[in-house]
Order: sequence, then C-alpha cells, then structure tokens
Amino acid sequence: MSTTSRPRRLGEARPDRPLVAFVHGLEDDWRSWRAVAGALGESWDAIALDLPWRAGNDYDWRWSASPASWAATALAQLDREPDLLVGHSFGANAALEAAARGYTAAAALAMVMPFYRPPVPRPTWRTWHRCRVAFEEQMREAVRVRLAGRRDRLVDEIVESMTGKVFDRIGLPGFLSVFEQYLSSGHLPVATLGVPVLVVGGERDPSTSREGMAELTAALPNAALSWHAEFDHFCHIRHAGHVAELLSRFAAPPAEHTVERSEQR
Repeated sequence: MSTTSRPRRLGEARPDRPLVAFVHGLEDDWRSWRAVAGALGESWDAIALDLPWRAGNDYDWRWSASPASWAATALAQLDREPDLLVGHSFGANAALEAAARGYTAAAALAMVMPFYRPPVPRPTWRTWHRCRVAFEEQMREAVRVRLAGRRDRLVDEIVESMTGKVFDRIGLPGFLSVFEQYLSSGHLPVATLGVPVLVVGGERDPSTSREGMAELTAALPNAALSWHAEFDHFCHIRHAGHVAELLSRFAAPPAEHTVERSEQR
C-alpha cells in the first residue's frame, strides 16, 4: 500500500483567493470534499490532503508518524499556510493536533464530527467496548454512503457483507488508530491555541453527543459549536451545501475571524 501524504487540488487554482485545505477521515478519500469545495465556489482556492489513512490502506503508516505529522507533511508542500483548515472525523482530530502542536499556522480551524473524550475519568474496558461498537457502525455508514443512489432491494445485505469485509481488513491496527486518537483528544495542548475553531456536530451521528461536543468547544480557547438535528457522521457528503455555508459564514472574510461562544441549531 502507498504510504504517502500530499495535497490534491480541488478545482482550478486561484492563488489570489484565500486558501482552504481539507483533511479527510479514516477509510475516506480526499475526493469526498469535492462537493463542499464546489459549494464554496470561486471565492476560495481549495485543496484536499491525500493522506495514508485513505480507504483501503494497510495501516503501516502508524509506525512512521502520528496523524498530525502526516497532515503537516502534506501542508508543508503548499506554497502558503491555509487561511482555513477543515477536517472531518479522524482528520478533524489530526488537524486539531497539528494546530495545537504548532505543525501548521493555519489562520482558522473547522472540525466536522470530531472525537473528544475529557481527560477524566480514566477509560475502562466499557469505554473500549462502546468505541468498538461505534467504530463498526461508522464503517457500516461509510459503506452506505458509497452505495448512495442504488435502489437495489438487496442493499442492506450488500452493506452488511461489505462492512464485514472492511472491518476484517482494517483489523485491530485500524481500530486502535481511532481509539488512541479518541483517548488522547482530551490531553492535547490546546490551552494556547490562538486560532478560532468551529466545531460542527449532529444529532444523527451516534458516535458523538451534543454534551461531548460542548465539552470540546469549552476546552478550546476560542471556539463555537454548531449543532444540527439533520447532520449525520457524513454530513460533508450528504449536506455539502449546508456545510459549505457554515464554513463561509465562519471564515469570511478570512482576515476577520470572530467566534462567539454560542450554539447554533
């Protein structure tokens, strides 16, 4: 499998426009951001990072560097720092760590369906079990997203069959990638994070909760939570236009980022 980290262009280059960089989630693909980038329109120069945790990987990248370091490697190949760094799920946490540890000087950060666990109480085996169940459900939903538009009456059976194969291929290394990132999320050095952060969550994502996202938002020095009843884990695909609207409202104009500590429905 290819263990690489590099930027990919979304649409035509617009060097005179503010730059937005997207970070995809685990077992996802940089192309999943095309709809959001398209909805943002010509006001932005858009790229997506093609990262080693892409769909179909063998997880050997885990032995070389952290997710944040892999994201930083791709960002370092750009000719300028992003005005806005946007991550989804596993990629959102990688982007947060990269910003918190100073691996990137992006002017603002948006986290779509991130993970968060406060540093206390200590995790238990029950924590492990809950995360494993949630992880398998996310893989199942990822398969459903890829089958979107099919009207086959056997879709449910196909989803279950494909989910089993994906879960077996990912194995323990893949699950540990997520679990370790989840446990470490409450221990990141975010106290001095100087950039504004938008946290986007949704009622239809069973792996997150409004309370958990509110705790993450409160832990960040300059952050706001945008919570939506209709958003699921893959809202950046199923609700691309709405997500693009949130990003535009948050980061336009990029030079005047302001964050209010209030929740939006």
